[in-house]
Amino acid sequence: MAAAARALWTMAGPPIASDVSVTISHFFEGAPGDVDNLSKLIIDALKGIVLADDRQVSDLIVQRRPLAGPYIVTSASPELTKGIGLGREFLHIAIASPPANAELRPYDYP
Repeated sequence: MAAAARALWTMAGPPIASDVSVTISHFFEGAPGDVDNLSKLIIDALKGIVLADDRQVSDLIVQRRPLAGPYIVTSASPELTKGIGLGREFLHIAIASPPANAELRPYDYP
């Protein structure tokens, strides 16, 4: 994971020093993985490469989707489009600024 982060982050500059929001999407084949274990490994791998420290993660969204679908993509980055096009299991990690004014994101509850 750290090697992949280094390969992609070298063009983006030094590690981010401000708070961030991280979205991890696991597109899987077969049996799905345990998303809470996955997130810790990924965040730790980003430390010192993409993030100065993992304490900067103020918002974390972890989701898994079967590669074969169904899922809806409303806005795809080139990396997400490439991953889906490969037709095999992959992770997509998006890092963004956290919501303004510490806004809580809405969730639908039954």
